[in-house]
Amino acid sequence: MEDLMKKHNIGAYITRTGDEHLSEYIGDSDKRVKFLTGFTGSNGIAVTCKDSVLYTDSRYYIQAERELKGYKLMRSTDTPIEEYLSNTLENRRVGLCPRFFSGRYYKIIKEKFAKKGLELVSFKNDLVDEIWKDKPERIFKEIYSIENFSLEDFYSKNLGEENLFKDTPITKSIPKRVVSMNYKEKLEKVRNLIGDDETLIISELDTIAWLLNLRGDDIEYNPIFYSYLVITKRMCHLFVNSKIALEDVKIHNYCDFCASFIDVITNKVVFSGDCNAFITNKFPTHRTIEDIRMLQSIKGEAEIEGFNLAYILDGIALTRLFEYVESNYKSLDEKTVADKLNEFKSIFAGYNGPSFGTIAGAGENSAVVHYEAGDKQLENDMPLLVDSGSNYTFGTTDTTRTLFIGKPSDEFRKDFTLVLKGQLRAMCGTFPVGVSGGILDGLTRLDLWKQKRNYGHAAGHGVGHFLCVHENPPTLYPNSSDAVKPSQIFSIEPGFYKDGEYGIRIENLVLSQDVGDGFMQFKNITYVPYQLDLIDLEMLTDEELDQINSLSREIRRVLERYIEKGSRVHEYLIKNTKELKK
Repeated sequence: MEDLMKKHNIGAYITRTGDEHLSEYIGDSDKRVKFLTGFTGSNGIAVTCKDSVLYTDSRYYIQAERELKGYKLMRSTDTPIEEYLSNTLENRRVGLCPRFFSGRYYKIIKEKFAKKGLELVSFKNDLVDEIWKDKPERIFKEIYSIENFSLEDFYSKNLGEENLFKDTPITKSIPKRVVSMNYKEKLEKVRNLIGDDETLIISELDTIAWLLNLRGDDIEYNPIFYSYLVITKRMCHLFVNSKIALEDVKIHNYCDFCASFIDVITNKVVFSGDCNAFITNKFPTHRTIEDIRMLQSIKGEAEIEGFNLAYILDGIALTRLFEYVESNYKSLDEKTVADKLNEFKSIFAGYNGPSFGTIAGAGENSAVVHYEAGDKQLENDMPLLVDSGSNYTFGTTDTTRTLFIGKPSDEFRKDFTLVLKGQLRAMCGTFPVGVSGGILDGLTRLDLWKQKRNYGHAAGHGVGHFLCVHENPPTLYPNSSDAVKPSQIFSIEPGFYKDGEYGIRIENLVLSQDVGDGFMQFKNITYVPYQLDLIDLEMLTDEELDQINSLSREIRRVLERYIEKGSRVHEYLIKNTKELKK
């Protein structure tokens, strides 16, 4: 990189973890930050200069310190990038490729650089690609429609005909299909958002997949495909590299969008959500809408019942796993735990694999927020944090449970209970429709704050329907203004992490439901038992005790008929869903 930077007369070069679609999860061909620095997290900005640094957020501090080679860690709360470069560089020219930065970020950073006397230099292609000699090729796999998949069939195959209506407490009956609207109905709703003289450009892969009811497998853990979508009042153009045919949708080659198509657009341009700066810079008078992301976040009856089935199956698999760990921990390591969970899920019809790499952190590794399961052996008197998710054809899951092998310390039980109290407060209350994600985030932290404790990640995020496990809106993080609306599905996942000792996180998905008079309540849809002996009952109020008992009753009611009575798994379920009394 030094030779390239000299050749182009720049003092620094900025590389971001991401692809042209600003995806959170990326393919191997886009892992430029990993190639430069060794860092494998999903959020990193590498600044290559005389004293190279990598910026990331609190989820990855410990991980970055372990992985970085030749780059120094800069925390997101440390010196801002423009200030760091202003104090470091002699050559004030700073390069980047705008294809991998959002138009919003590009505009902001350009203004900040200018105030510091730094010149932002744009490159059409990323300079890293010139030195990455063994860079993998981008993979384009098959694209398929999910419109004709039968939700009834998946219920029947997994639970049996006799149970079709026993475990559907959310809606009145099981919809026939896995999606509530066909793609033509969705396109009609989207076209109502633009004018006759406007062209809508969508580059976010999950939104394109949602809108057209298509799925793919181009990026690990995400059933999406590389594409661009262009919509006018009369036309719809899809740019892909795989064969697909949709009525009233014109199919183009993926590369043609950036190579030629965007240069012949004459209408006013509207962007949905984020789009990269290479594209947005071509349309300086564009407008941006978030309405489609909001439509995507509102789940219909088919999606809700699909999530419900997904969590019955995940609940069975995770209960089996937790008992298996309890009985066999002496012969297990973290990777074996993750593999065993995938084995338990693989028997289910419609299971397409994990929705992210399973986090199985034992001992001090449980304090690493986004940890990749390794070879650490499980031992007695050790915490185990398991954060896992599934992609079923009918729904996506994301669940975290913190376990403890042996006898936990009083301090561990105290911290576990503080985290639990925060989850219950945000999960079991009544809130006005449109309550902000920031308010819900704060509610999860109140008990931790009283003990001068906190955690660095968001309290929750939306989840896609057989899509990306992280979907927005809504997002629950400090100062988030995202309005939570009825029929959204999102996580509530407070935590606490004691570096070098242990980490605690508890995560459930909930469905927001309108209860009238402008208010909502959140229905738990995560049928996974808590390890009840980690709770310090004296720290719970009577209301909180009722709440955890109510959750346990529902978990047992849903799961018990699918677990053989008298088995060790059944005993584990009964033990960890029993009524708690002070």
